Amino acid sequence: MNQIIADVGYYETRAALIEDDRLIELHFERRKQGSLVNNIYSGKIVNLLHGLQMIFVDIGYDKNVFVYKDQLSVPYESLNVGDHLLIQITKDAMDDKGPKATMHLSLPGKYVVLLPQTQHIGISKKLINPEERKQLQEWAESMAESTHGIIIRTEAASKSKETLQKDWCYLMSLWAHIAEKQHQVPKGTPLYREHALLPRLLRDVANRETTAFLVNDAGEAETLRQICRQTMPGQLSMIQELDNNCNPFIEYQVEAQWQRAMNATITLESGGSLVIHHTEALTTIDVNTGRFVGNKTFQESAFDINMEAAEEIARQVRLRDIGGIIIIDFIDMKKPDNQQDVVKKLKEALKFDRQKTVVLGMTQLGLVEMTRKRTRKKVSELFNSTCKCCLGSGTIRSIYWTMYEIESSLRRFETQEDIHTVLINLHPHRRQVFKEEEIDLNSLAGKYNLELRVQVDSLIPLDEHKMIGFKDLESLEKMLQMKQQKTSQDML
Repeated sequence: MNQIIADVGYYETRAALIEDDRLIELHFERRKQGSLVNNIYSGKIVNLLHGLQMIFVDIGYDKNVFVYKDQLSVPYESLNVGDHLLIQITKDAMDDKGPKATMHLSLPGKYVVLLPQTQHIGISKKLINPEERKQLQEWAESMAESTHGIIIRTEAASKSKETLQKDWCYLMSLWAHIAEKQHQVPKGTPLYREHALLPRLLRDVANRETTAFLVNDAGEAETLRQICRQTMPGQLSMIQELDNNCNPFIEYQVEAQWQRAMNATITLESGGSLVIHHTEALTTIDVNTGRFVGNKTFQESAFDINMEAAEEIARQVRLRDIGGIIIIDFIDMKKPDNQQDVVKKLKEALKFDRQKTVVLGMTQLGLVEMTRKRTRKKVSELFNSTCKCCLGSGTIRSIYWTMYEIESSLRRFETQEDIHTVLINLHPHRRQVFKEEEIDLNSLAGKYNLELRVQVDSLIPLDEHKMIGFKDLESLEKMLQMKQQKTSQDML
């Protein structure tokens, strides 16, 4: 049993997938920062990098799209700068990298996926009934044309052929429309635009186990009902409209779980914990013992904590939408059987993830390497900004580094005959720490035969300072007076 809870704001739409009262996935869409993933464009090749076997394509976006050789549907050697290609975005632009794309196009429906210009026929691995798979295979072969492929989605289980055919015919008409306007749309305009967030969740996430799709916007609710009447009329009642003034994330206890998902440390019921750290290249997850009680040995407790951690890690990577390389440092276990059981538990828990994941097993050091497909920014990147003081490092220079820089500057000022007084501007907190550490800056300046005036300025970054040399104290006071007068005039 699951629910989808949507909060439609003015600038942003937020949605949460709840399973058995636990937050499983978070989704966000901003008005001016829409995702390009799954959009189809007609683009022009602007560069070919033969060494990397990749091409760059101009689609009218502020960054060129890149396509690797294995994502081309034509021989790499046959391409030239200026050629036009039909491509589909598979990953949004991140940091300095432009969007990633493929020429292997796909148009998803509720029950089937159309693969234009291919002959592939596939059936969801989650459909395990042999007889049902056989019937779906026969139906797919009868529907797919020689120039198009088809994938049967999990939701096609137990659906009538008429329902599947209706979905297929819609996708075929959609492709015909794309092919027709391929050379007619202006540069930068997608030939196919992926659905907005809520209709996309109705298509890809809502299923027969979804009891409610709650939304606090009348227009969005009606749009969802229209789609539901076409694709899943038997579940029309699950679309429930909430009052526009209602905050469903508070009403249904989503916000508290969302806040915990922003924390680096996750506490486990067994007393252990997970510590999640992100770097530019990968994400690390440490499993810690924390406290454990009872009569069990350390190895027994480590196994229990690791088993719980494996399940929680699978949930956290979905909830935080962590992609790329993930390194998990489980608590050391001596028994190979225990190690295998933990890896098996992790793989089983990851089966519920809609994104592709690959678990590579456990090393002798107790590390598990895994990858997860990344298409959009992590939740943490959407709601955290790089600190202007530490620039994302998590640390700033200590006062002793500041003291070293101040002393170095005082030495330089001492060698200048026309400087006898120095003004230093510090952040108030840094000035306070100097006092707590009993560091007397005036005595430091006196060592170099200089007179020092200290000013505090809250606009200066915490670990920075500014120093200016003057001929004498009178020159310093004159400058400060002029500065104060200018400030007063600006205020008027």
